[in-house]
Amino acid sequence: SLKLFFSVRMSPVENEPSASEEESRAALNVTSGDDLAPDIDPSLQKEGTRMTAEQEWRNFPIPSDPEKRLEAAQKQKDEGNDKFKQQQFAEARVCYERAVRLTETPRAADGAVEEQIKAIRLPVLCNLALCCLRVEPKEAFRALEACEEVLSVEPDHAKATYRKGKALVELNELREAEYELTRACKLTPKDATVRKDLEQLRQRMKDIKAKEKATYDGLFNRSPGFASDARQAKADDVKQTDDDLHDICFHKGQDNPFESVDNPQEQARACQASGNLEDAVMAWEAAVVRAESAGEWANHSAYCLEFGVLLMDLNIDRLALRCFNVILEEGSSRPPSPPNVRRHALLLKAICSLNESTGDPLAEVSSILEQWWLEVSPAPPGVEEPSIDTRLERCLGESNTSADFAVALGVIRVLQGHNSAPNYFISALTAPEDDGSFFGDVCRRATKWNMLGAVLANRGKPDAAIVAYQQALCLQPHYPRALVNEGISHAARKLSSQAAASFVAALAVSTPWSAQPIWPLLEDVAKDVDGELEPLVKEKNISRLQELVGPIARGSPYPICEVLAEMGFA
Repeated sequence: SLKLFFSVRMSPVENEPSASEEESRAALNVTSGDDLAPDIDPSLQKEGTRMTAEQEWRNFPIPSDPEKRLEAAQKQKDEGNDKFKQQQFAEARVCYERAVRLTETPRAADGAVEEQIKAIRLPVLCNLALCCLRVEPKEAFRALEACEEVLSVEPDHAKATYRKGKALVELNELREAEYELTRACKLTPKDATVRKDLEQLRQRMKDIKAKEKATYDGLFNRSPGFASDARQAKADDVKQTDDDLHDICFHKGQDNPFESVDNPQEQARACQASGNLEDAVMAWEAAVVRAESAGEWANHSAYCLEFGVLLMDLNIDRLALRCFNVILEEGSSRPPSPPNVRRHALLLKAICSLNESTGDPLAEVSSILEQWWLEVSPAPPGVEEPSIDTRLERCLGESNTSADFAVALGVIRVLQGHNSAPNYFISALTAPEDDGSFFGDVCRRATKWNMLGAVLANRGKPDAAIVAYQQALCLQPHYPRALVNEGISHAARKLSSQAAASFVAALAVSTPWSAQPIWPLLEDVAKDVDGELEPLVKEKNISRLQELVGPIARGSPYPICEVLAEMGFA
């Protein structure tokens, strides 16, 4: 497989033809977008001719004297430029390859000669890459090598970045190509052709995704809610694809208005607070893409985490899993995520896997929590540890235990079918706050109430579940997951009007693509409600539905202990 590099790039090399000069554009097609529709003399396309030319530059004599090599390299560069102007790309490539060989720094070269050789070599390599993309058949891998050498010396070289992107397109490495072309756009923001190439690539990627419809259909094959009613009844064997592991941004380029704004992460948080979750999704996508492009990996991980939490709120655990997988992936292209972000991502991945596991949920969730435990409380070498649930139970027996431990054990007990499962989510609600844990954050109270409600609902206690959901929604009114769960519990109590109101409220704050599983729930309860509701549901007329059912009155949240006592938990 191809070894690709993702270091920060950009800044032109002196003495190379400028992308802004019309004469250079005509000579080396610097800003033509390298659309690569060559007009080549047919005689140069013959395989025999190409191989003879290759043998010629490989056998080209190399002077031993550094100054003579420098002079010969300059001559070959000039000849290559002349051949290129005549669109004799194969012959130009021969000249550039000779110049590359001539500018391999000799051991005897002094500092001044070495700098002169470098001044010739880098623009030659960049021009060689362009030729390799113009000849037929294209030499995309050689173009990539040439660009990588330039970028290893000048990380901010605009043309090398751009041509590397074009080479990656030819090699069908589309995600990496998009990365490079995005950087090239930032280096040459006035170059419309570079932007056009990026837009064409994104459209191509978009078309490919559209053809992989099965992947997206799989996003909605789980019942709503954390540990929802009939959670396993609709589970299927859809396997996670590479997209499930990596692709977290679907709105790019012109599709995402937040790519051009300052601080999209702040815009995302503001949109979430106001209940504009569709814009919040796009703003988080823009923040993630921008942090990745800038190599701001700590911010990238933090934004992926916040984006994943929003996707969980929207009831799209599979997309949330992609965010957490990006945080947890390791490789040469990025440093490890900050430890606290990794811990949080592992815990949330375990929760998502409760609904999204494609195998044995208990085994999968336990395995993820084992990884989380190693991050939270690494064992001394050589010590054999008991099972993860035993360790968590032991920790919960201590004072001031983190809410994260209670949630982790609660998830395991849910999968084991223990009647004691609700107790662990109650422990999470009453655990110390602001202790650095994920669920110890004050802003996670709504999530903990929603989880408790879902566990109670699954144990046939819809009345108590509704109390929990109402607390969650007093804290976080624009919470689609809690609204859907509240509607399910109202429906279980045969309160169809209240269920309809909850589902309509959920639809109003959900994104169009995350609302898909909510409509059937609303259709079921609409049949039992007199009046206009059912025809409006069939029309999917959100605004009229909101007018019909009206807003749900929400008060202020009550103290946690008082609410738990009302629910029967002293």
